[in-house]
Amino acid sequence: MSHLMVPIPFQPILGKEYADILQIQFNKRYSLPPGRQKEPSCEPYTAEYWLDDSLQDMKTELNTVKSKLNNLQLYKWHKHTKRMNPAGMITHALRGQVKPELLTQAWEKFHECFHTFKLGPKPNAEKNFNTLHLCEAPGAFVTSLNHALVSNHPDTRWNWVATTLNPHYEGNSMGFMINDDRFLLGCLDHWEFGVDNTGNLLDLKNMEKIKERCKDLGDIHLVTADGSFDCQGDPAKQETLVSVLLESEIYTALSVLSEGGNFVIKMFTMFESETVCMMYLLSICFDQVDVFKPATSKEGNSEVYVVCRDFKRVPWVDKYLSGVKEMYGNFPDEKALFSREDIPDSFIEEIKKSANLFFQLQENAIENNLHYFQDRMNAGDLKDLAEIQRQVAEHYIDLFRVEEIPDYRQVVFNRSDPFISQLDRRLEQGSFLERQAAPHMNTEDKLVNIRKTMKSFKAKGRLRFVEWVSAPKLAACLDIPVYGKKVTTIQSSKFCTGQHLNMYNQTIELLQDLDAELEPEAKRKKLTKEKPYTGTVQPLENCIEDSKMINKINKVFPDLKGKTKVLSLCVPSEEGRRNVIQMELEAKNLIKLIDTLINGVSAVNNGDNLIIEKAPLLTRISVAIFFCVAVLFDEIGFVRPYGDDRAIILSGFMVKKEASAVNDSIVNLEKILNQILEKTDKGQVLSVCPIQELTQDPIYSEMVLYNQLSLKEQILYSTRFLEKPPPGQEQAEKKDE
Repeated sequence: MSHLMVPIPFQPILGKEYADILQIQFNKRYSLPPGRQKEPSCEPYTAEYWLDDSLQDMKTELNTVKSKLNNLQLYKWHKHTKRMNPAGMITHALRGQVKPELLTQAWEKFHECFHTFKLGPKPNAEKNFNTLHLCEAPGAFVTSLNHALVSNHPDTRWNWVATTLNPHYEGNSMGFMINDDRFLLGCLDHWEFGVDNTGNLLDLKNMEKIKERCKDLGDIHLVTADGSFDCQGDPAKQETLVSVLLESEIYTALSVLSEGGNFVIKMFTMFESETVCMMYLLSICFDQVDVFKPATSKEGNSEVYVVCRDFKRVPWVDKYLSGVKEMYGNFPDEKALFSREDIPDSFIEEIKKSANLFFQLQENAIENNLHYFQDRMNAGDLKDLAEIQRQVAEHYIDLFRVEEIPDYRQVVFNRSDPFISQLDRRLEQGSFLERQAAPHMNTEDKLVNIRKTMKSFKAKGRLRFVEWVSAPKLAACLDIPVYGKKVTTIQSSKFCTGQHLNMYNQTIELLQDLDAELEPEAKRKKLTKEKPYTGTVQPLENCIEDSKMINKINKVFPDLKGKTKVLSLCVPSEEGRRNVIQMELEAKNLIKLIDTLINGVSAVNNGDNLIIEKAPLLTRISVAIFFCVAVLFDEIGFVRPYGDDRAIILSGFMVKKEASAVNDSIVNLEKILNQILEKTDKGQVLSVCPIQELTQDPIYSEMVLYNQLSLKEQILYSTRFLEKPPPGQEQAEKKDE
């Protein structure tokens, strides 16, 4: 049953009555008939894959409407739709009046779900309220729920656990992960990243670890699942692409929920049989299932929330869970969860009505945004739109009774964020069709595009030749290091933006492909065998002629001469063709790094300085090793990278330090060394120190900036052959010949 009380044919928003706009904004909801559906007779995933013609027709029609956006520049279009959003003033109003913790659209959307469906503790229930949050980063569902509980159920004893792709695991791809950990860092004990430290919910062992955590909490009363991943490359297939994640979320929720519990899961369109089957599965397990699009959900996308209430743990549920356990995380896409015959026609009709409702709402939103994109609003129209947005914001705050809560009742009290972080700025270059064409460009053109993007990168913060910060405090080593799945490629880092890492990795692959195109045998060539992270320690004056960067450091800081050693770490170059950052992942290289750094420290006297060239600072374990050395000095100077040169100045050895500092540092390094060398079946050693101790500001911010600029310079250096000479230079060179 639809909850909209007005018809929804397309009409530009400024032609509507305010009351109709509010009615539509806050009632985008379809309720399936109450009561549990009949259990199917067939075994799960044994039926042939099937399609429903009328649902497929809706899909085709929606994709036709979306195709009108194909040639629009994404940056301009997203800027326009943000301005057109009727709910666009809610965030501003909440930030000014309520000051919520970690306020995002997800915070606003969950608050709507909580109040609309009364998802809090039931009347006369016990005081404990236990919740699980799947795919939760950055954590806004958690903070939104906390706000709602403090406001409406202040005496509740709330216990929670959350999971998400681990933003600190260097092997997680940025295309699947939200790496915003600003809230997460303040409540790490509540987060579960599984047995392999990835946080990958599609891994059965990780799901089982989540179940163990939930047993420790007790009965689970509410599960939320806000998972998705980037489908911009193929948005028409979003529903199919995310289905395995949704199936895993549902499986996990059914595994942990207690009798009478509730479940909120983000879904998208409902045109494919896998989604219809998932909806039927939920209707077997819960007494009431609603499809809901919050007012604060972006109107033009396919996102909806399926809210399932009053879970019934009937024997069929346990039979289903045990029957599909071996398929978990890899559910067959060539088979249907249920046969078409097992799903009643009446249920299919309800799904069609629901799908049609949200299809029309999305189509209208796209058409409305296109209308005003082509026929721009004048000053009077913009004033009318602002009034609509003001009324929607007021209605939101009044309807959901949103009030400020005391700071001390926040989940993470008095949180502070670094000045510079690993979070990426949003890149929206070109149109959808241009993005679609990008993977089919030739290798050299792809490199040219990467080079252009890197050249346009503007770093946050000051960009002096050397940026000085105080030395860090000695990080405490964990008694038991963090083990996990072996990282083969650094795809993300707490100490660098994912965009830079992604473009560096792409550049190396493309350069190797280019070599293979020009010289087919190139891929079979053996790269030069060098021992990375071993190097000589020499007086600064001996290195001036060999290094442009050391020469410049000597000129800028002439007082360094005579009391400075240079530790040049050996990093294979291959003219930019070798992915040097991956060497941080090898245990043998980390062992050599520790040994080399100890030799470097042994070569300096009290008050002296040490310059380290090409120090690795991208992984948790490399940074921990660096901190053990940096802590022995008074100040750390990050030299601005240029080309293939990068260096860090450690100034004032043992200045203002306790006599025991060297011993403490060596003890830590030896402990790290032993942990790396230990033979275990637990996986790779991923971290040896608490992540909070590796993010001490101001040195953390400078490390992020240093890594960004290092990767940018390495990309530009390795692709410099693509740079066209200035006008006139080419003719002059020919003339000289």
